[in-house]
Amino acid sequence: MRTRASSRAFTVTEQEYLEQEWVEVDGVYIEHDVHRCRFLAHVGSGERPKLDYRIDESSRTLDIVHTYTPKQYRGRGIAHALCNRAFLFAKKHQYEVIPTCSYVRDTYLIRKETEDK
Repeated sequence: MRTRASSRAFTVTEQEYLEQEWVEVDGVYIEHDVHRCRFLAHVGSGERPKLDYRIDESSRTLDIVHTYTPKQYRGRGIAHALCNRAFLFAKKHQYEVIPTCSYVRDTYLIRKETEDK
């Protein structure tokens, strides 16, 4: 995983909060928009693949509620990369993931379990 550094220096607290870095996951550059609770994949132009989530600090959970990949980008592993990024973020911040999104629950987790064997 590579991180593209910003020219502006952040304190650790600000960087943790803003999470505006670009991270390469599985060959896809992913931006984390903390304010909208969303991960965005940067591929081509036009509508971007995305993953939306909700955080509940009281229960320390990250609920992945929706993933979307435009037709022209499907079948390239982009949704998988977005999920990998969300799970890395959850692990880093010690959140338990709730897979409300059907893609995460019915496809990603099953594939991930197979990959991990």
